[in-house]
Amino acid sequence: MSQKKISAVIQARFASTRLRGKVLMPLPYSSDQAVLDQIVRRLSHSRFQPLIVLATSTNPADDILETWARRQNIHCLRGDERNVLSRFQEAGLRYQPDTIIRITADNPFIDPALMDEVVEKHLDSGHAYTYSSGLPVGMNIEVVETEALLQLRTLDLLPEEEEHVTLAIRKRPERFKVNTIHMDIPPGGELRLTVDNDLDYVLACCIYDELYPDDPLFGLDKIASLIARRPWIAMINAGSVQKTSGQTLEEELQAATRLLEQQELFKAAGVLRQHKP
Repeated sequence: MSQKKISAVIQARFASTRLRGKVLMPLPYSSDQAVLDQIVRRLSHSRFQPLIVLATSTNPADDILETWARRQNIHCLRGDERNVLSRFQEAGLRYQPDTIIRITADNPFIDPALMDEVVEKHLDSGHAYTYSSGLPVGMNIEVVETEALLQLRTLDLLPEEEEHVTLAIRKRPERFKVNTIHMDIPPGGELRLTVDNDLDYVLACCIYDELYPDDPLFGLDKIASLIARRPWIAMINAGSVQKTSGQTLEEELQAATRLLEQQELFKAAGVLRQHKP
């Protein structure tokens, strides 16, 4: 196993625009555990034993998250609300990890085994940044070298590159070696396993209510089995649209076309399909 020092940095804020306070909502619904508690539990079962850090903002609304971290004995740092990248850079400077696993606080379905697989492949590859694809929304993993994040401080970044932590790295393949690991594991990327809105939260509660009592660390295999038995669960948030970042015009048009088709606005979708950026 690599001797590199690894940290898992969780970016979080309380005042979410779509579902305020979601990171501290109970999960399962009838329990005393919050979404953040479940994330920390899963991270703590990684065989790499990363140092867990909560990176939130200096907005007074996020005082409650610092209080939560203190009660859970979790390291907490606070920084600029919009410049999320700067929080990760501060984590790199303060805690001195060689490698950072980027975690968002609305993804309580992280599979420790799959995460470890991505981390191991990243460490073996020698790349600056590795990300997985092909998993359900909310389960893909990002791993980045602290050195790469700190190099970004010398660049003149766009606001969206400061908001979306790894975007500047992905946009500069000539400077940073990027590794993509495709994990084509059913049910794949069509399933939403994130908590971005109220319907996502309902789905998360349904899955946790079913699987958590017997296996608090249930993985994607058990989720897939549950969905196969009860496919209606996946339909709860099927109409939700995932926010994305760093898209090209072509990618934005494709996303807009899919959204129009979901609303059965086929004529408008046809016009967009004919557009050549």
